[in-house]
Amino acid sequence: MTSIINQNFNVIMRRTFTFRGYAFVGMTLMGASSLLADPVQVGDLYFTLDTEAKTAVVAKSPNNEYRQLTSVVIPGQVTVDGETYAVKSITSQAFLDCNSLLEVTIEEGVESIGSWCFGRSLNIQSVSLPSTLTTVSSNGFRRCTSIESLVLPD
Repeated sequence: MTSIINQNFNVIMRRTFTFRGYAFVGMTLMGASSLLADPVQVGDLYFTLDTEAKTAVVAKSPNNEYRQLTSVVIPGQVTVDGETYAVKSITSQAFLDCNSLLEVTIEEGVESIGSWCFGRSLNIQSVSLPSTLTTVSSNGFRRCTSIESLVLPD
């Protein structure tokens, strides 16, 4: 197996371990990164920005502010300090246990939804997904038992 690592990172430790008969190679990476350390808030949402690639990821809210939202629109792009970033994904567990949330709209451009992203958000009734979405990770909408409307792209 060959691994390609971004040129900005150096492998500083590599180890192999096994679990239930499967071998895993673990690496610790160290080096320069263009990711901003703290999420920035734009409107009701928080984003982790990659200033080099001009991309953004919807991050978890630091103090569970998302739990107060009744609807959320995940934009396809966001502007911070005059710079526009393409929103590519929503991080794992970002909206976990957001039981006030009734409606989710994800705009064009977003490509992936992390695991348990909307998990256990029991009252979501309506979800609209973009044509650019290619990945919904495991349990992305787990236990969202109230969904009545799911709009999928053509």
